[in-house]
Amino acid sequence: MLSSKGFGQLGMMLRRRAAVVISLALILLFPVSIEASPSDEYRLKAALLFKLGDFVTWPDSDREPFEICVFGKNPFDGALVALQARKVKDKQIALRFFDRVNANLGQCHILYIPASENMHISSVIMSASYNSVLTISDIQNFAETGGMIELTKKNNRIGFRINLRVVKEAKIKIASPLLELATIVSTE
Repeated sequence: MLSSKGFGQLGMMLRRRAAVVISLALILLFPVSIEASPSDEYRLKAALLFKLGDFVTWPDSDREPFEICVFGKNPFDGALVALQARKVKDKQIALRFFDRVNANLGQCHILYIPASENMHISSVIMSASYNSVLTISDIQNFAETGGMIELTKKNNRIGFRINLRVVKEAKIKIASPLLELATIVSTE
């Protein structure tokens, strides 16, 4: 039986989770105008990368800092820099940028692969698959080719598709509220 203190903590936890779900839903459902500049779209995607960290649990969850990485040409045009002052799960965010596949990709929590790197996608995914790195891209069919989260744009909205089989193989856990908002590409 929960004490009044236990009920208070449970209520606080539920309110915090609801706030995170609502903020993620607003980000995902926020219309992205077709006329919007690429930087507007990537500011929204940068916010999404930040919020995804609240819905994902990595097997080595105590690893610090929380590393958000970009492979190849950085399309975010400074939008990620603002994230460095923020925290994910009480861990300071650190940004890393890679222009070639190497062992350091395994240090990332989140690895974003822009569409400009489509030619390197197989080697990047293979390198990240040896570690618990959440791979995210807006490359079409990214989720079918072994990526974890594919960002999509449909009806002027940003959405995403998740390859749950690949996520599970990496021993990464995604919270059910996030899964409910996604299109699941592959399960077992």
